[in-house]
Amino acid sequence: MRGTPPEFPSLVGLGKQYKQAEIAKVIGEGRGRMPSFAYLRKNVIEAMARFLATGEDIEFATPLTEQLPKPLKYTHDGYNKFLDAEGYPAVAPPWGTLNAIDLNTGAYVWKKPFGEFPELLAKGMPNTGSENYGGPLVTAGGLLFIAATNHADLLDPAVWRRFEMRVEFPMPVEAAVRQAIETFLGASKASNVWKDVLAVTLRGLSFSDIEREVMLARRAAVTRDISLEDALGQVVQSRVEPLARRERGQIAMWLTEAGVSQRQVHELTGVSRDTIRKKTKPGSVDAQNEE
Repeated sequence: MRGTPPEFPSLVGLGKQYKQAEIAKVIGEGRGRMPSFAYLRKNVIEAMARFLATGEDIEFATPLTEQLPKPLKYTHDGYNKFLDAEGYPAVAPPWGTLNAIDLNTGAYVWKKPFGEFPELLAKGMPNTGSENYGGPLVTAGGLLFIAATNHADLLDPAVWRRFEMRVEFPMPVEAAVRQAIETFLGASKASNVWKDVLAVTLRGLSFSDIEREVMLARRAAVTRDISLEDALGQVVQSRVEPLARRERGQIAMWLTEAGVSQRQVHELTGVSRDTIRKKTKPGSVDAQNEE
């Protein structure tokens, strides 16, 4: 149930991320590297989904082995890895390499350690290599790009890493951030004020980080049955604290003028209701409600 993250994510608490019907669909159809288990009967899939979503274990009147469509000659207990007591590969590093092979002879031209574990790097153990998936892309000029890390938090640095040097790119400016937000929101019915708010809140992030935040909000709106604005508000609330006081005040005014209640604006931005009330335009809905 606990898996071996990040390669095989944990199934503990899966019901907090997905509805029971969504889990059943993945079991029946498969997803990514997980194969389909369509050969299982519907009641079996539903029982597995219920267990993963709620922890409820159903006892079948007929043993599960007798419900399978045909006898199984072989069983499979998962993709087990040979790991040491600390969870690292139980062999000498490097645990992942990038290799150049002469296709004429089949000989290795060179090997370089590929990947690292952040916690080991912090202890002075660089170039350990790590498990990785995906192949590289080579430009016509011989520049190689590869982003096969299995550490999600290292994905952006991996994309722009060369083995002779590190290439640094500036983070997108606010206008580019807003354009990216519009793209990632797609046809979602989010008002322009939320796009302005997110452009300030997510400034300083890479495009991939912005995409992740927006897509997580869109998914939360669907899986948790809440409005997209509420989901986006949670993104703002989680990232607004480091912003300057002036920026938080500007966000508070935008949201207030868009019709968000002063109480909710205070919860999202941390700006006091007295400050919001003083800056609220006379005649606005909130100003009238406060009288």
